[in-house]
Amino acid sequence: NEYGSIWISITILSKLINVSLGHQNHFRSKKVEFIIAIVIAPLFETLFFQALVIYQVFESYSGRYKKEIAIIVSSLLFGSIHYYSLYYFLFATIAGLFLAYIFCYFREKTNYLMAFIYLTLIHMLSNLYIFLLKTFWESKLLYNFKKLKKWV
Repeated sequence: NEYGSIWISITILSKLINVSLGHQNHFRSKKVEFIIAIVIAPLFETLFFQALVIYQVFESYSGRYKKEIAIIVSSLLFGSIHYYSLYYFLFATIAGLFLAYIFCYFREKTNYLMAFIYLTLIHMLSNLYIFLLKTFWESKLLYNFKKLKKWV
């Protein structure tokens, strides 16, 4: 059936994205990590795990709680592609709840395209913030480790 094929396609795509994005921090350089984490991942994740999933639920389900179902399905799929540990999955699923809710909010206020653009920008800014924190943390940690080595 068509829903099964959509689910399988999303699952395969999410695994390909995870492998290609190198989520184990095996990036060749900070530039590559920046481009993937700040530009490519938010575009594809917003498209596949918010825009398309929410659109599909709204088009195929006519019940009273379709917005809530769309948000839950979207967030669980978003969390599942970030399953590196249970903690990370839970964190990503909660983040996915917020992202899906924001997408639905903008979809109601504008349209799907504008909701996609707004949410992609929000996702990019969020990833940029995390990237900068992680980069600062790693450089600070490395700096302190080098200082400690001088004393030992």
